Amino acid sequence: MFCPFRRLVAVAAESASMARNATVDIAVDAPRARPDVDDAPSSSSEPPPRALARASTHRGDESTSREKAREQRWRRKRARDAPNARVDGRRRSKKTDKTYRYGNYDRYYGYRVGEAMEDHRLSALRDEWFRGRRVVDVGCNDGLFSLSLVGAFEPSACLCLDIDADLVRAGERKLASLRRHARRADEDEDEAPETKKTKKTKTSAFDGVEFRCANALEHDFGTETFDVILLLSVTKWIHLNFGDEGVRAIFRKCRDALVPGGSLILEPQPWRSYRSTLRKKVLGRPILPDECKARYGSIQFRPDAFADFLSSPEGGFGVAERLRVASEGAGAFDRDVFRFVRLNQDSHA
Repeated sequence: MFCPFRRLVAVAAESASMARNATVDIAVDAPRARPDVDDAPSSSSEPPPRALARASTHRGDESTSREKAREQRWRRKRARDAPNARVDGRRRSKKTDKTYRYGNYDRYYGYRVGEAMEDHRLSALRDEWFRGRRVVDVGCNDGLFSLSLVGAFEPSACLCLDIDADLVRAGERKLASLRRHARRADEDEDEAPETKKTKKTKTSAFDGVEFRCANALEHDFGTETFDVILLLSVTKWIHLNFGDEGVRAIFRKCRDALVPGGSLILEPQPWRSYRSTLRKKVLGRPILPDECKARYGSIQFRPDAFADFLSSPEGGFGVAERLRVASEGAGAFDRDVFRFVRLNQDSHA
């Protein structure tokens, strides 16, 4: 059985190795940020692991060596991420200081899926919605979930949209690596004696994947229409940056880009996570500018009202189907997932 996340972890490692050997963009290294986890401390407040190294001496030389290596890695990371750090002998330019106001965390999926390397949202989706269909993932981050979906369900096309150019480039590297793996697998299969007589030109599901860097609210899909649009854990960031009207606007844009009967897969962040985002810091600096904090106080269109809006005549969707229910006392990434089916155009005209 295809295991998308484990395969993509290997692909990410290969992409990272290629990036380290590249001759471009090596003078600077943007600071990495943890994703927004409810009440989680910022990465700059993590305690040094020196105490752990000292406490582990009773476990033997091997354990002590591991802890010392961990401490050295931690110190190198802190030195690299410092605002005035030098990279390759040069001071980091202020222009490279990255903003995470849109939730565009560099290691979002690494923290979300954890050690199991399985995203529970994938199991909530159905093959018939995607196989041979056209799909858009709005706010795809570095494309890990999008590419896993493609590997599992094989849509005819998948557009991966994100506002962060760095994440889009990371996604393109993953995609290129997956395409190479698919070609090698086909070549190995074609070399088998039983397949030489029936050799045919093969296409990979990843051939139909495209990454675009764009603000989804401003992006013009033109005449493009889709069967499925994914809006997973992005509504909070639209809310804090563009307000209530921004969220309504993205819902309308998704409706207009879907074919009648098409699906909107929505995973809204709960209202309680908004407040924790206001406190979130990276390298001692808040991730949200003051304008976003001020906008938080004016929000009236809260997440628990999204379903009513989408199912209204203005929203243009049918009644919601709850695909996944967050468990009681759920963690930061255990969220409800909904499916809304777009009605015929005459139904919401």
